[in-house]
Amino acid sequence: SSRIQYVEAYIQKHQSGPYNVKARKLLDRLAPELKAAILAEKADQRKRQVLARQQAARDRRDQERRRAQKLREQVSMQLDDVARRYTDNGDGTVTDRVTGLTWCLLDSYLELGRCISYRTAKAYVQQLNAGNHADWRLPTAGELAGIYKSSPYFPGSGADWYWTSESFARGYHRVVDVVTSVPETVFTRISKNEDNCGNVRAVR
Repeated sequence: SSRIQYVEAYIQKHQSGPYNVKARKLLDRLAPELKAAILAEKADQRKRQVLARQQAARDRRDQERRRAQKLREQVSMQLDDVARRYTDNGDGTVTDRVTGLTWCLLDSYLELGRCISYRTAKAYVQQLNAGNHADWRLPTAGELAGIYKSSPYFPGSGADWYWTSESFARGYHRVVDVVTSVPETVFTRISKNEDNCGNVRAVR
């Protein structure tokens, strides 16, 4: 491309010079070389962009794994206080000795860092694979009440309330029974619109 630039500069500077015709013929011969060089540069640029995106994706996954591992360790430490009831299985799951149910160690609030609608909550449990299990589901209101409204209480995660599997029509809307994470022995049924932003404590 530097040769082409030199020839173009020569033609511009010596438009009526004795070598102008030869310079133009040379430029015509060099044009395919320029085109090939441009195409090669664009291909190389695309390759660099793809590699950069792949590396960025790997970095995000590694960062997310480290974050999740740190959260699991924190929740595991909190479970030490209620170990007489809850068994940390060491694979991202917790077993309730009283009910025999297995819960995810991390809820969706800790996993995703945000709240989710009921529709997203259902999709969340369907794709969940914790402890090498893929049969996770939304709990019933009674199952959630069993760990948050019965001592010893399951450790809180910062989530205010959780979606249950109990959805029904109310007028023109569909609502879902939810359970708060407040550790208390009084359980009051609460329902929220499916479009609200809540959290999931998956069970199996």
